[in-house]
Amino acid sequence: MVILENTKTQLKLRYRPYYLWLGTTGWILGTFSIVLLIYWQLSQFVDLLWVPFFILFNLIASAFVLIWPGRVVIYHFDKDYNSLSIQRRGLLKTKVSWYFIADILDVQLQSNGWQHHDTSDYEIAIFLASGESITLNLGIKSIAQKLETINLMRKFLGMPLEKVLKVDEKSMNSRTSQSRTQ
Repeated sequence: MVILENTKTQLKLRYRPYYLWLGTTGWILGTFSIVLLIYWQLSQFVDLLWVPFFILFNLIASAFVLIWPGRVVIYHFDKDYNSLSIQRRGLLKTKVSWYFIADILDVQLQSNGWQHHDTSDYEIAIFLASGESITLNLGIKSIAQKLETINLMRKFLGMPLEKVLKVDEKSMNSRTSQSRTQ
């Protein structure tokens, strides 16, 4: 997550899924390297009719990963226009969702799993007056960073800040592993 703008009237956050892009690039390069290695080493022994299908399958799968979940997301809070715009920009299209800032009731951590003590089970959510909740994908893993981001948004929106307790990630993970063994 990157804070693009933080003023009295504007708050703009951007998330780019670098890990996904790097992983997909590594997958494509690794696939072609393996195919070339097999071709050079075993071309006289192996019938290589499967190679074009293998390459085509990997190109389609990689393109799907880059197009669908590999989108850049920009969250733009704007007090001048009383709006929150969420822009999801992919390779082929851009989708923009608009919400009124006045409709935002709360910003807090929301559990998305059964194990409430696991840090990866919490995500940042914006609760609207309509009863809808918007989950923000900012690529943040640690609960402390999520709480800092929540407080940044709450401060901008004029809401009281959440108490940020010092969270020891190692003890949280050890408690998680202990509860799984019981």
